[in-house]
Amino acid sequence: MNSQKIKITSILAITSLVLFFLVYAFYFDKAYFKASLIVNSFIMPVLYAGAGLYSILQEKRKGFLHFKKAFSASFVPQFIAGFLSLFVIFSYLNFVNPYSKQKLNTEFVANNKHDLDTVYLKERGRLKSAEEISKLDADYQKSVQSFTPEQTKHIDIFSPSYFLRYAAAILLFYTLISLFFAAFFRNRSPR
Repeated sequence: MNSQKIKITSILAITSLVLFFLVYAFYFDKAYFKASLIVNSFIMPVLYAGAGLYSILQEKRKGFLHFKKAFSASFVPQFIAGFLSLFVIFSYLNFVNPYSKQKLNTEFVANNKHDLDTVYLKERGRLKSAEEISKLDADYQKSVQSFTPEQTKHIDIFSPSYFLRYAAAILLFYTLISLFFAAFFRNRSPR
């Protein structure tokens, strides 16, 4: 890995961690889970895609850029920075500050319960027949049982298995965005 990729990777990893700790600092007592969700859904993908794009453009300035080299220029910094930042975040939440982990788990459950209630009330207002309303009420009561303290005490969205699934989804994003950039920015051989 050349010095340009190391620089991009370092900046990306540090920026990811700075964003994580900024959300922690400013939103911990408010809506920590929702703020984290918004940052991870809207800011991080743009940040990582931007870093991949910047990395490819830097490689392209050096001359001929075939598909494999273009893919590597985008994917490697994203993968390494993402892995490093996920490792630090996972370690922080599981070993350094488990209270934050518990707060996120609790807000995750509360958010899902709120979403269930919102959909239920919207559907109940839309339905006309007593039979449909009765069926909806029964389904809602069945679903609400999954939110009892007994059912939710074992939810851990920061367990190793959950984190591996999350990492796989992120890896898919890195792969797809890198494939797109590589296909778009590679030089075509003259025929």
